[in-house]
Amino acid sequence: MVLRMLRRTTFLILTPLLLLCSLAEVALSQSLLVQTRDSLFRAEEVLSALWDDGVFDENNLSPMIVVGVFPYSEDTRRELSARGYSVLRRSFRDVTLRICQACMSARVFQKQGRLDYSIGLPPPEDVKRLDEQMRGVSPPARSMVTLTESARGVALEIVSLVNGRVLYAEHFTPELERERRSRQSFSRAAELQRRSRGESLTHSFVDYGLLGYNVAGGLVGVHLALDWMEQWGPNNEFLTGLSISVVGPVLGVGASAGMAFPQLFDALMGAKVHLSVPNLLVSTIAQSDQEIIDPTVTVTGYLRVPYGLDNYGAFLFGSSSGSLGIGISSLNTSILPVVP
Repeated sequence: MVLRMLRRTTFLILTPLLLLCSLAEVALSQSLLVQTRDSLFRAEEVLSALWDDGVFDENNLSPMIVVGVFPYSEDTRRELSARGYSVLRRSFRDVTLRICQACMSARVFQKQGRLDYSIGLPPPEDVKRLDEQMRGVSPPARSMVTLTESARGVALEIVSLVNGRVLYAEHFTPELERERRSRQSFSRAAELQRRSRGESLTHSFVDYGLLGYNVAGGLVGVHLALDWMEQWGPNNEFLTGLSISVVGPVLGVGASAGMAFPQLFDALMGAKVHLSVPNLLVSTIAQSDQEIIDPTVTVTGYLRVPYGLDNYGAFLFGSSSGSLGIGISSLNTSILPVVP
């Protein structure tokens, strides 16, 4: 009787535990599968961008031998193999890919009266010997690539078979954390070097405030101006410089100051102060304080919001003369937005 009760109690306790362990294993497998899939997406995006930018030289890569795709878990082996080969195919578009099925098998080579036996990831010299045996009349391979899955993403390594040089190596995660941290560190180092050399960081803005409204007179308010501003500050968040307006006010000269807000879509908010040159000339020559076209002093507040990574952005302005409007602002480009 007691033995039967112990068996029943053990069954009631162990059954839920085994069920929970099975569910946890399935959840972990699915999580790893989704993470690997997202990491491969990021890898394809980065590699395609590098290929388009000309970072990779086809003459150094093609033909390329795919040594192997190594999964972190047996649950992701099939997914990684299928998606990994397709990512390599789409990323290296004009490169000839060769799959080496024998690279991860036990290898035996006869050399100088002895037999060399090796297993595991082959060195470049072994890959070259296998390629010589298998390629036939095709040209010799110039590079080898391995794709390895880890607990946090996938790692890609490309090695030259000509001189053994590492051509590219990167670990891709769904968020590209390591690459982002590396780029931030590199940007910080480059910024410190620029400051130590005493070099300025100057930008040119052309503001086209064409869709405006004058609150005082109900007329169309227009603001066309050119700003040359230097970026400075502990985090380069401040910009100050010279501003010349063509319209709003007409032929105005003054200063512009602004502050960048990276957390607000990289917006730049600031103000300009312009002195009307025609008014100053008339008041000097005629000894009169009469304002001809615009007020002698015009203060214009503005907000520039860039379009993504482009050199153009939205421009909102409001001036002390009562003009409000929107338009387009260009950064470090030609004066006309339609001209590249």
